[in-house]
Amino acid sequence: MITPGPVVITTGFIGYLVAGFWGAVVAAIGTFLPCYLLTILPAPYFKKHGKRPAIVAFVDGVTAAAIGAITGAVIVIGQRSITDWVTAALALVTVGVLWRRSPNR
Repeated sequence: MITPGPVVITTGFIGYLVAGFWGAVVAAIGTFLPCYLLTILPAPYFKKHGKRPAIVAFVDGVTAAAIGAITGAVIVIGQRSITDWVTAALALVTVGVLWRRSPNR
């Protein structure tokens, strides 16, 4: 999952380039605030109703969809990025290091 920091920084920078300081403020708030509110506001309800079978099924479905979307993005980026044996070797080494260092292994 992408952390919100780099995304907010990037949109803030683009907002600054387009409209100066206030453009950066509006862009950063417009990017971060909806995600923040959609996480914080329903949190008490998730805690209260999170054990219901329908909620569990919904969360499982959303998780599966997110994994599928991330996997699809990795495949597309990999196909466009791995163009020769050097990048293929670098990709394999990276996967190996990530696999070896994974705390869930």
